[in-house]
Amino acid sequence: MTVLDRVLDPAIQAFVTIQNTLRNQAGRDVTLPLRITTVLAALVVLYMRSPITFTHPQMWGEDAFLFHASRFIGWTSVSIAWAGYLATAQFLVALLASYFNPVYAAAIYCYAAVALTLAVVWFVTSPRLDMPCKPLLAIAVVIVPMGHEELGTLTNIQWILPIGVFALLFMRAAKWSVILWLEVAFTGISSLSGPFSIFFAPLFIWTTLFTRDGLNRRRLIVLTIVDLLGALIQLGVIARHPGAVSQGVSTQYSWMLWVDLPFWQWMSDFGPAIIFKGASCTALALLCLAIAVLLAVRRPYRTQKIFMLLFGVAMAVAGMYKFRAGLATQLGSQRYFYAGSVFALWFICCLAARAALRKLLIGLVVLLELLVLPAVANTPRSPDDTEWPVWAGYISSGLPVIIPTSASGWYLGMPAMPTGPLAPFAGRVGDDVSALPGGISMACTGRLGRLDKIAIHDWSLITGPEAFRLSGLNESDWLWATSGWAWDNAANHQVKLVVLVNAANIVVGFGLPGFRRQDSGAPTRAGWNAVLRTDPGAGMHAYAILQNGARCPLPGQP
Repeated sequence: MTVLDRVLDPAIQAFVTIQNTLRNQAGRDVTLPLRITTVLAALVVLYMRSPITFTHPQMWGEDAFLFHASRFIGWTSVSIAWAGYLATAQFLVALLASYFNPVYAAAIYCYAAVALTLAVVWFVTSPRLDMPCKPLLAIAVVIVPMGHEELGTLTNIQWILPIGVFALLFMRAAKWSVILWLEVAFTGISSLSGPFSIFFAPLFIWTTLFTRDGLNRRRLIVLTIVDLLGALIQLGVIARHPGAVSQGVSTQYSWMLWVDLPFWQWMSDFGPAIIFKGASCTALALLCLAIAVLLAVRRPYRTQKIFMLLFGVAMAVAGMYKFRAGLATQLGSQRYFYAGSVFALWFICCLAARAALRKLLIGLVVLLELLVLPAVANTPRSPDDTEWPVWAGYISSGLPVIIPTSASGWYLGMPAMPTGPLAPFAGRVGDDVSALPGGISMACTGRLGRLDKIAIHDWSLITGPEAFRLSGLNESDWLWATSGWAWDNAANHQVKLVVLVNAANIVVGFGLPGFRRQDSGAPTRAGWNAVLRTDPGAGMHAYAILQNGARCPLPGQP
């Protein structure tokens, strides 16, 4: 039985339990055991979607910027305009992680993203939330196909947090004042993590104006003020970075894509909607939108449904407007449609006032979520383990390090620290290899692999030129990567270092040992990897530095 099978059975049982309980829970308060069960079920779904997030956490995308900025800029990094707006939640986590060994940074980032997502799930199950089928709504947060890019990564946590803020809009006031302060903190951090507080501002104002209960109104006034302050700050930041709202390479496309794209993404909950093409797809999308509007203005949960529609459409339009010059390049983009995808399932749960129809719709959503589960299971953003702990272990080694992260083409450059066990080698780049201390030894086995020229991901299209500064690399950089394996036979241990030299025997860089060995017939941790800024040329060869300091030549790839 595979890991997926072992996880799938209890996950299905959890859904069955929720389905049975929902028959008696729709429209009623959710009990504490059911809330805990829902959060645990959500955790299982997150694990099923991306086991590697839990077993081998790794940096994803702009996590590299968070890491570099938090360690070299410090607490002022929270003021960085990331993609044209503030991303406070991400930088706060990165700053807290900077007080720990960098080996643990990827794990802290991933687990913090999971914890914040589960906090949103907990909010949605609150008995104070005026919405039906709350456990079912909560599971929707983690199960929709559009969550592939957002769930389990610190970089994209700002797309998850608005779901929690939306839930706060329709909650009754708590009995304890400490709960209000926690809600204020969550709203405040969320309002400064992405531009969504701007979209929430009119919704908060409307809800506050039409709330009659005095205690609930006072609570909403406080939350509205917090959201408005965040919205004003974000508007000011966006105004200073006008380029952030106009990105992407200009391409030609039909105006119908403005209608078809959100339709394809939102309808992914129900199957591959992208099978609809052309004018018929646009007509179907507009018809669905018209039906949604008509259903939204009908009871029950009229305000909730209208707000879902407004917020989901606003996020989609804002994202498409940002990439309006080349909207056709965003067919695979998911983050702008994530909230609408979640709300599509919420919307169905809020449609019926009659008990019989409500149970039918609840059953439909349960069925949809169960059908989606196998489709999203074991679909990590990157299936390959970049072995972050090994790379990060060399940050304090005394050598400059260029660390590959996920997705392909993303790198983090870290300068050489003044101290460290390998610091004496840092200044040897450009020297003749014969100038290195220690003699020649043949007490090693290993091999030098293929050399590849690689391009750095074009971050400037996403985050602006400051992305390169924060990553420690230059926009014009080309990188060269190679790998291999080496073992110190005399010490029966991995080698201390691998020195890479060009045809003239000049040191051009270093290979870092301790990685998993991909070939057969060698110790597990005999692998080494190297990322270089200098082209070593066709005549590159390598020496393993043994534990006693001697140099041992490594044969090249056959």
